[in-house]
Amino acid sequence: MKSQRPLIILLLVLASAFVAGCNLFGGLNTPSTDPQLLSAARASFDKGDFASALNFYQKLSSSQTDIANSESAMTVLDQNGVGMANYISSFGQSTSNVGAAITSMSNMLINRNPNSTLRLGVFGAYQYINSTTIKDNSLRGLVRFLTSVGILAELFAEAATNGQVHKTDISAAAGTCTASAGACVTCSGAGSKIADGGQSATTPGMLTVSDFNATTATLTMIDAAIKEINLALGSTELSGTGNFSASNINFFNPTQTAVGNNCYRYALMTSGIGI
Repeated sequence: MKSQRPLIILLLVLASAFVAGCNLFGGLNTPSTDPQLLSAARASFDKGDFASALNFYQKLSSSQTDIANSESAMTVLDQNGVGMANYISSFGQSTSNVGAAITSMSNMLINRNPNSTLRLGVFGAYQYINSTTIKDNSLRGLVRFLTSVGILAELFAEAATNGQVHKTDISAAAGTCTASAGACVTCSGAGSKIADGGQSATTPGMLTVSDFNATTATLTMIDAAIKEINLALGSTELSGTGNFSASNINFFNPTQTAVGNNCYRYALMTSGIGI
């Protein structure tokens, strides 16, 4: 009788591939042309699958420098506690409440002793984002988005008390001042580890270390990071659609920001920041 060993080995290989989630025939449907890659990248991004989106966007670029710099930026984020696993865990497959997702990321950073040192460490990834270091607009936009979200998460983590970011860490009066938009003027930052500061005057895309190197986190830093996210989602870079279009993410367009620091805090809290 013929040995059944080759058949057993084949079955074991197939079983291993199945357990690992590997599609042995996946290559037949793998996007290859630029339109296919762009479509796949945007679909992945819209689902919150940033790892796949990064992979597809990197394949769109013919520049090895683009790929190297985008990977360097992701490495810096990972070294400072905001690796891809954090994004996947926080955003999952739902983007209905981006503020809550960022709060989740912030809570993951609590054990990293969030402070100005960690903040500048995360900002280090931003050094790889400009039209010289990453020429492909879409890839640059994705790295800008991930880096800016990481900066935001770190800033809110600096305000955390008792191991989590609470709405009362944004404003001690959170319980009453969020009752209505008209009450936002009472959302004082007294006692918060995030100081007032007003809106950022720095042009999006032109941030430097000096925008983030103060000892205390400020609303100005938060505003700067939010404006970077808007730039990433805009028409010149990602052209975000669906769940990740700028118009669908209310958190990134807080309507009260022009009214003053207290109403800025109101906008953050009512957009899902803090538990």
